[in-house]
Amino acid sequence: MKKYTESKVEELRGLDRDVIYADVHSGLILIVRKQQLDKLGNDISKKVWAFRYRPKGKTAIRVKLGDANGPNSISRTAAINRLARLKTAIDTGQDPHFEKAKLKSEITLGDLVKKFYKDRLTKNYGYKPKTISGIKNTFKVWLFEDTQDPNCKNAINYSIKDIRISKFTNQKAKAVHASIRSKSGYVANRFIAYLKIVFNFAIETKIFTKENPCKIPKKHLFKEAETTTVLSDEQYIKLFRRTFVKDARSNRLNTNYYIKNKYNLIPCLAIAFLLSAGRRAESEGFSCQWSQVNEDTKKIFYADSKVGSKEYQLAPMTLDILQTMRRSLMNRDYKVIYERSEYIFPSENKKSKCPHIQDIRTTWAKLLKDCNIPYMPLKQVRHSFATRLLRRSKNLKVVQTQLGHNRIETTMKYAKIFNEDVENALNDFSNSVEVNTAEENVVQLKLKSE
Repeated sequence: MKKYTESKVEELRGLDRDVIYADVHSGLILIVRKQQLDKLGNDISKKVWAFRYRPKGKTAIRVKLGDANGPNSISRTAAINRLARLKTAIDTGQDPHFEKAKLKSEITLGDLVKKFYKDRLTKNYGYKPKTISGIKNTFKVWLFEDTQDPNCKNAINYSIKDIRISKFTNQKAKAVHASIRSKSGYVANRFIAYLKIVFNFAIETKIFTKENPCKIPKKHLFKEAETTTVLSDEQYIKLFRRTFVKDARSNRLNTNYYIKNKYNLIPCLAIAFLLSAGRRAESEGFSCQWSQVNEDTKKIFYADSKVGSKEYQLAPMTLDILQTMRRSLMNRDYKVIYERSEYIFPSENKKSKCPHIQDIRTTWAKLLKDCNIPYMPLKQVRHSFATRLLRRSKNLKVVQTQLGHNRIETTMKYAKIFNEDVENALNDFSNSVEVNTAEENVVQLKLKSE
């Protein structure tokens, strides 16, 4: 055995087979691969430092420590240091042979997510259908790479579904987060948040024993721009008058108006409901049933809304919409599929599996265009409702109650309206008082003692 210094390593040449040279340092070997020549006939055979040992109960194996030549080569001293650390790991039960075998049997990230779907992502654990759908759709695109959207495809410069879960590090999570950012900061944040839930499940069930790799400080998450546009009073009234039109004589819906203007009746009425009640479109609007409405108490009840069981007061204009719809329905001014008549806004599409309307973007876009209003997402109707209610009530608690916010902090985003109103009030106050400091207009007041 020899001490293979850098000069001796350089002297070794590749042969017609791999050759193993034992170093004087216990367990250290130098492997010179089968000879390879470049175009000029120079020997460029690869040389590797390795550790040869026998795992308990197994035959002898070799573990690579590093290259002995080439651009990423390490010295003999560096190889010995790595060997020492490896021996320490083996002595503490982290034998690379068994770790490698363990890694092969470990589930992949894709398998973990599928297991999460089966064992945890259910109604029994409090997940609502919409949440379940949102999580699955997010993973479908950004984990399983199942998408035809070119923008999404361009943002996916990674492949993590087949990676072993112990190899998915915080650095990889941050890299994926940054990659998805090119499509949307909001989507990137949601993906990491959902994956964090999956790893919490893995930790809880003892599938994963390390710290959650998806813990990213809030300050490092992407800022999610929120649309702040709301309807002006004029736009609000104009939209409401286009969506809810009734006949003055019969006090029922004026169906001829909707036909004449080529408006879909049910979606229009749903938008009128949202404008007057401020409810969430999908979870508290489209899926409403007549049984939830109590005309005597003027309230509507939700057994399972986004914020749990809730009951809300109905405004007179909302009651008018619902009562007019009832009268029109009873007089068959418009038809609905009988099996879906329990829904306030039933789907007219017989092929649709969903009994109530879902996507009304076409009607919404047409209404905005006809009212000369720049396009804005339908969710801004709820924000417009909140803004109008706060301006008139000057009471955040009232707005919180009507919007169904559990925390007043959520409602506080509308508080800027207070600042605007205070400023306007002060301006009006100032303008109503004429200030004149001319000397001749100053009245001298005399005290009685004088």
